Amino acid sequence: MRRAERALTERTVAALKPRETRYHVADGGCPGLQIRVFPSGLKSWRWGYHAGGAKRWLTLGNFPALTLAEARRTAEAERLKVGAGGYDPARERDSRRKADAEAWSVRTLFGSGPDDLGWYLTTYVQTAGRAKAGKSAHSVATDTGYLRKHVWQRRTFLRRRIVDVTPADLETIRRECSEGAWSKLRAIFRIGFAHAEAVGQIPRASNPAVATGRTPDRKVERYLTAEERQRLEAVLTEALKIGPARRAHPGGVEPYVAHVIRLLSLTGARLSEITSLRWEFVDITPGREHLRLPTSKTGARKIPISGQAAAYLAKLRGPEPRIGPVFAGRLGGIAHPSTIKRAWRSIRARAELPDVRLHDLRHAFASDAISAGVPLATVAAILGHSIVATTERYAHLADAELRAGLAMVGERIDAATRGGN
Repeated sequence: MRRAERALTERTVAALKPRETRYHVADGGCPGLQIRVFPSGLKSWRWGYHAGGAKRWLTLGNFPALTLAEARRTAEAERLKVGAGGYDPARERDSRRKADAEAWSVRTLFGSGPDDLGWYLTTYVQTAGRAKAGKSAHSVATDTGYLRKHVWQRRTFLRRRIVDVTPADLETIRRECSEGAWSKLRAIFRIGFAHAEAVGQIPRASNPAVATGRTPDRKVERYLTAEERQRLEAVLTEALKIGPARRAHPGGVEPYVAHVIRLLSLTGARLSEITSLRWEFVDITPGREHLRLPTSKTGARKIPISGQAAAYLAKLRGPEPRIGPVFAGRLGGIAHPSTIKRAWRSIRARAELPDVRLHDLRHAFASDAISAGVPLATVAAILGHSIVATTERYAHLADAELRAGLAMVGERIDAATRGGN
């Protein structure tokens, strides 16, 4: 005859001592409930039941975090659900564990360090852009820098399953970085979680980066007036005269810096497109002048250039064809965008243009083209915009000229109405 099991008490459970091997003690006060005692001293509750013709065990929790009374209530609740039919808690637990093992973590998407780069830095950057040509090495280095500084240090966040990441988690990161950094990180997060949606790792329309607020974009209102262009040209001319002896004179820069800035003004190209330009990709043949870019933000493309820009490049090249970088740095490699940006801060200060960014030269080019009556679709093609709607944001830059014209019309109508000339 089997000996009757005694009901456990909190005191008797607390008094159980570890042995060399694991053992268990059944609770007579709750059928199927046991406390297991491990050699380490750990005490764990489990509840046994029958399902599908087999004996199964469900771990409930550890003592004393889970008390005897709480273990009994949990076991009784599970017994009622099993008795109702169609419920097997151990099997559901195993299914959850399998799902957890197959679930991606934040680390899977964005990596955790130089030796673990994640999906974004190993896969996405290789096929980014509409042309699927991949990001430039400079862009990849920039993305890596943002992840290193703002994501890879967050070890708990990296271990979290992406299905559990909420907009609040991303807002925490947003509060701790600059507006510019957040704008870039949000784009990285949005791309990564969109991929997770596409492969079924998270539900559709659950991208936490989409639900996280964007940093307001800087209004595109700055362009150069004729007088400002003249001031800038005067500073560039002076800088070229002074040349590389810039350390001895505050107005001097490397000659290639001034040439890059001038070409940005003449072409409306992006800074990286000009600094990476090579002579073998420059065609200044009359009637088909263009710059060929094997890769760019929007993939491989051609930049049609004006006769003035072609003449400027012809002057830089000389009478004979050349190969290699158009704008070489002091050490012979291509000019690095960061070098140009540092020099620009000095140049714009001397030209009294403190609020003008290098990228505003592109805005100014677009504004001048639209003000001259060039169709939006044509300007979009020159700038490399994949949709005309992107170019339309520049159209309001001509408002000053439009308002000046309206003022002249208004004065004329007013004078005619009053009988004047």
